[in-house]
This record gives sequence, structure tokens and C-alpha cells, in this order.
Amino acid sequence: MEFEIQYATRTELVATCAGVIVRIVDGHRTTIEDFDRFFALLDAHFTDVPLVGVIQITRQGTPKLDSEVRRHVAQLYDARADRLVGVMVLLGIGFWMSAFSRTLGTFNGLLRRNQMALEATVEAGCETLARELIGLNAAELTAACQQLARRM
Repeated sequence: MEFEIQYATRTELVATCAGVIVRIVDGHRTTIEDFDRFFALLDAHFTDVPLVGVIQITRQGTPKLDSEVRRHVAQLYDARADRLVGVMVLLGIGFWMSAFSRTLGTFNGLLRRNQMALEATVEAGCETLARELIGLNAAELTAACQQLARRM
């Protein structure tokens, strides 16, 4: 899989390829504007794709979303729920992992339809996404996500 990086900073990277969008976050405090940009990109790049896979890889220490951002992204996600399959990968341990997992649970509670799966490894996240998107190779996606992560 050859991903095209759409935008990248020291703490955030977003890339697209063949019906999949990857977002890697490392210490980035995500704002409403970040999600507006992310979903605008999703809408622009996947107009002819019936089902889009979204995998967000969040590294240890990344601040959890505040309640206003969670509500906003839930609205954006719900508006596209019929065409999205989402997986959140949390790469961390201890209190951070527990707190971020609870935040994702709260976020999923805000969704009216499609919920995001939660995984603890990139491999498991890619396998979950591949089960939902026919033709997606989990091993290739895992390798691509690991390669993207090294570019941050």
C-alpha cells in the first residue's frame, strides 16, 4: 500500500490510500478545527468510495479530547456513519491508557449509529479494519502504518 501524506506536523500525520485514511497523533491536543480539516479531507478524497476505513493511532501522552471536541466530532462522524468504519488504536499503558479508553467510551456513547472499535496495537487495529473492508490486506496496512509512524 502506498499512502499519500496529506498533512504532517511533529505531532500529527494524516495520509490516504485506496479507501483508507490514517491519522497518527503523538502529543497533539486535537481541536475542533483539526477535526473539521480531517473530515473535509475525507469528504474530498473519498467521494466515489462507498465505504471508508478510518484508523487513528494515538500514542502515549496525547491529551484526551475535551467534551466540546468530543461532541463536535461525534456530529461529524454520525453524519457520515453509513460510509465509515473506524478503529482507534491506543498505544500506551497505565493511567493514560485507562483515561483515554474511558474518553473513547464517552465518545462512542455520543454516537447515534456507528461506533469506533478500540484496539491496543497497530496490528490488531489493522486486522479489525480489514475484517470490515473487503479486499483490505491487514498485513500490508500494518506495514504502511508503521512506515508512516516512522516519518513523524
